[in-house]
Amino acid sequence: MRYQFALYELDTTRNELRKCGLRVKLERKPLQLLAALVERPGDLVTRGDLKRKLWGEDLFGDFDKGLNVAVAKLRATLNDSPEKPVYIETVTSEGYRFIAKVEHGIVSPMPPAQPKSKLERSTLLLGITALALLVALGTSYRIPQVRAFKAARKAPADSHAIPAGKKATAALLYILNQGAHSVSVLETTSHAMASTLSLKSDPRGAATLPGGSAMYISLNGANSVVVLNPRTGSITAEIAVGNNPVGVAANPRPPYVYVANNYSNSVSVIDSRTNKVVRELPVGSVPTEIAITFDGTRGIVTNQSSGTVTVLDTVANTVLDTIPVGSTPVGVAFTPDSKFAWITLAGQNEIALIDMTSRQVVRHVGVGLAPVRVAVSHDGKYVLVSNFFSNTLSIVDTARMKSVETVDVGLNPVEITLDPAGVMAYSANYGSNTVSAIDTRTMKVVETIAVGSNPVELIMQPCFVVPCDAPWDVPR
Repeated sequence: MRYQFALYELDTTRNELRKCGLRVKLERKPLQLLAALVERPGDLVTRGDLKRKLWGEDLFGDFDKGLNVAVAKLRATLNDSPEKPVYIETVTSEGYRFIAKVEHGIVSPMPPAQPKSKLERSTLLLGITALALLVALGTSYRIPQVRAFKAARKAPADSHAIPAGKKATAALLYILNQGAHSVSVLETTSHAMASTLSLKSDPRGAATLPGGSAMYISLNGANSVVVLNPRTGSITAEIAVGNNPVGVAANPRPPYVYVANNYSNSVSVIDSRTNKVVRELPVGSVPTEIAITFDGTRGIVTNQSSGTVTVLDTVANTVLDTIPVGSTPVGVAFTPDSKFAWITLAGQNEIALIDMTSRQVVRHVGVGLAPVRVAVSHDGKYVLVSNFFSNTLSIVDTARMKSVETVDVGLNPVEITLDPAGVMAYSANYGSNTVSAIDTRTMKVVETIAVGSNPVELIMQPCFVVPCDAPWDVPR
């Protein structure tokens, strides 16, 4: 059974707690305690009920102490306060009550592979009522840096649409399926599935070296990164990194690759010439995603729990600064000129704009519920945002600094990317095991493609980098 509350999702089948799609570390007893509470939201669950549920009748040791420790650990994980609870209310001498709204449903198995779909079938597959939040910018900031950014992006009101003359570019889309422990490869002009490669553990993030010679994939459960040859589909190396690696970024100027270690609060720096970790950089609490500027000189790491981003010097591989940004920063993407960075704030349903010169947040824009990923169009005129709980993409016009359109996609979109021409956008839908293909000229979903279980990351490679007919010695 799957239970969803606020930014969290508890899967009792897999014994996993996730926040905005990312696995949260929680010991067995606190996890069982959470399951017992969310099964009966709003009801008093007595200490006796919890004793029988968590420990059984044959208990040796101090039950009260064990329960108190489990409650404290669960509250710490959820950042909940016993004095002003949001999730767990204490009923003195009796037990506990889960007071947040809970939605639940049966965990669906991975859908069977399907042939190429039509728009009508896509609509059926996406028959989910989405909440569209088009929240206008409410801040009063008016500073020169923002005006300069806007001036560079001036465009007509429909500037979020690609000019009609542009055509999609042939490319391969690599899809990391976290639940299926696999990588799927999609050919973007035909939307035919080219190959699938099994992995030893759950993949979470990936990045390719300039030129496409190697792809670095973080394996969440193995505390390692594997190196994939995209042309042959073979794993050429495995590198031990920190605890619970997630986001991966490759410097456009080789040789360094950066890995965010979710539980270690660090970034591992890998030298791709030797495939060795050459440095560990301390960052904020629960680092999640990394992006590198196009000139290769700066990087940003989002730190979910500390509400900050860490700025890296990616030439010297040192930490430059820490910037407070807001509640639950997850995704990050730079503007084409690398002068600004967009950050998704999943805890406050906004995206924030950072000026890289002043290293300050200069704008907030309201989007959908729990925004987790962001992509910037190649010309910088619009931004696409994945809203995890709205099941939508928000389209933000950067000239007007406003969400101007909402696109319904699949369940729990967690990643968004554009093809090399910027004509097609692709959304990885974690909860429905699909990828939505969106024509950016109309901002309409034109196809929904069944993929592996829990797609979590998308990596686009033009066919002039990795040939689209490059065979993999794996089942297709």
